[in-house]
Amino acid sequence: MTAARVDQTSLHGYSLYAIIYGMNATIALMTLYAKRRRVALTTLGGLIVGNSTVAARLAEGRVTIGTVQRIEQWLSDHWPADLDWPAEIERPAPSPKDEAA
Repeated sequence: MTAARVDQTSLHGYSLYAIIYGMNATIALMTLYAKRRRVALTTLGGLIVGNSTVAARLAEGRVTIGTVQRIEQWLSDHWPADLDWPAEIERPAPSPKDEAA
C-alpha cells in the first residue's frame, strides 16, 4: 500500500506561508495588546478563547485556522483606540456591535 502524498505547499486551500505568517502576525498582535493593557499572554488567551495556553500553542503552530481568526477578530474588536494597528497586518472588519461585547 502506498502512503498518501501530502502537498507541502497548501493545507485545505491555505498556503503554508499564509498559515505561518498568520500565526506569527497573531502572536505579534497579542503581544502588542497584552503589553498595552499590562496583562500576561496567558491572561489574554484566557480572556479571548478561554484557554491560557493558546499563545504558547500558537507559537508552536498547534492551533486551528479558526482559532487564529477568532483571536484576530477579538483583538480587532477590542483594540485600544490609542494604539495603532500594525500596517503590515490586515485588520479584520469590525463585528456588529452586539457581537463585539
